[in-house]
Amino acid sequence: MPTTATTHTSSTTKSTVISPTPSFQPPVDSNGTPCSSDTSQAWLDILFVIDTSSTMGKHNLRELAGGLPTIMETFNIAQNGDHTTRVGIVTYATSVTIRYQLNDVTNFNDLLINFSKLPSYVTLNDNGVNANDALQQAFDHFGSQKSQRIPLIVLIAAGYDENGFQNAYETAKKIKDNGISIITIDFGLSDNTLKIELGSIASAGYNYTSDQEGVYDILPFAFTQINCFCPQNSYQFRNHNSLWNNYTKFADCYYGYNINTNPSFANCDPGVLAAITSPEKFNFITDTVVPYVLKGQKKFTIGLHKFEGDLTWKWWNYDISEFPYDNVYPEMSQTPAPNDNYGYMWRYSGFNWKLQTGNNVSLPYVCQMKACDAAYICDQSPLKKV
Repeated sequence: MPTTATTHTSSTTKSTVISPTPSFQPPVDSNGTPCSSDTSQAWLDILFVIDTSSTMGKHNLRELAGGLPTIMETFNIAQNGDHTTRVGIVTYATSVTIRYQLNDVTNFNDLLINFSKLPSYVTLNDNGVNANDALQQAFDHFGSQKSQRIPLIVLIAAGYDENGFQNAYETAKKIKDNGISIITIDFGLSDNTLKIELGSIASAGYNYTSDQEGVYDILPFAFTQINCFCPQNSYQFRNHNSLWNNYTKFADCYYGYNINTNPSFANCDPGVLAAITSPEKFNFITDTVVPYVLKGQKKFTIGLHKFEGDLTWKWWNYDISEFPYDNVYPEMSQTPAPNDNYGYMWRYSGFNWKLQTGNNVSLPYVCQMKACDAAYICDQSPLKKV
């Protein structure tokens, strides 16, 4: 069994508490480990940035006063504790007001009271929508009231004006470049310009409309997806979800070492050698880790190994338990020799790869480790580039 090493951060926060590495069963999905969707375990700082202009109107604000607490009721709303979520409220029309600060958070009942005030914030004689300043103030607020949680902005808009959205794209890009995700919800359904602007502001796959079927069911899942991430310098696989027109992430982070190493000594701590269990996962690895980390190497070690107990081929789980190779994918290109003990992938022609086996063949290698998610507060410091 190989030894396993590395420390791993979000660009905006650094956790001081690390959960025990969870135990895992063989993957239900061959593409990887599902991210936790347990909202009660989430650790997020969420700022709802809400348009209260006359274009939004009191009717829509009443909807939000009921819809937003419905979204948040299963989260553990608190100021202190590891698996807790804080929520702030920022409103904007021509001017921007922070109504409820992250440091104000006490419990869900207090949050409910503050959501209920939303209709009273409508500015009936003001159709200005200063989205750029609202985003900037939200960004500044995270900087002044930091925590170990993962930051998220939910921008809710009904109106558009050119002045108010001027530079909003650039401000949003700065926010996202600092590791803060942005979700947008479009209440101005007849305004195509607003739709385009919100699409450009949102993090990829996280722009929604108010009339989208099940939107208040989708959002809690989206929040836990944002709580599922990999440390800097590792790569996270995700699939496009055509039903909700967003992405489903997997709780696995891939990285590698471009040095010829006996697989028995491969060091993937706190992870394991990568399990190549689907074509989609393998294509992702060859599109990311191989060109950028392994610098285009044509051979690399993976986690397929022969179990000494019954001489069958297996993969490792994160807890170093094992699950069997299914003899289907990747297909072995030849019958292993009796003393073969590890598998490796070989790009033998063009973009064509095949699985080979050998006895402690020293090659570069690819690892995977458990991603941070709602249930798992991991070490978030960046992986060192090698």
